[in-house]
Amino acid sequence: MSNALETTKLSKRYGRTWALQDCTLSLPAGRVAALLGPNGAGKTTLLHLSVGLLEPTAGEVQAFGLSPLRQPGEALPRLGFVAQDTPLYKGFTVAELLTLGRKLNPRWDDALARARMQKLGIPLERRAGKLSGRRRWPSCWRWRSDLICCCWMSRSRAWTRWPGASFCAR
Repeated sequence: MSNALETTKLSKRYGRTWALQDCTLSLPAGRVAALLGPNGAGKTTLLHLSVGLLEPTAGEVQAFGLSPLRQPGEALPRLGFVAQDTPLYKGFTVAELLTLGRKLNPRWDDALARARMQKLGIPLERRAGKLSGRRRWPSCWRWRSDLICCCWMSRSRAWTRWPGASFCAR
């Protein structure tokens, strides 16, 4: 079985402070994993390094055998990342966010996204800023049927009870 994520002695330093040091892990494809730890343990740094948002100070990270930094055109289309503080356009309706997603993502699956909105009982005419906190997640416009790995960050535990969380296991 291939690995969805693999790191070798992955490290990130800001000045004299290590945010992550000598992290080596293998996450097999097709598995769902939780990243747990106290504040300052390096969870956010690890995820940012894993999708190429940060450059490591030392070590390597690969997603499906590809480097998100050196091979972004090959690696990034296979990854999804939803940061905990990603802004949602609160004035947009859900339908407008779906349109935005379709226009920004070449592999967008509009039927899948709309079916998930319907399954979750999210009205397309509702403004994003008026959705309850449980439903105000920034990934509604990032769904794709071919997504292989999704990294999800949240400050609350509510997402673990969210019925659509299984899409991360694709």
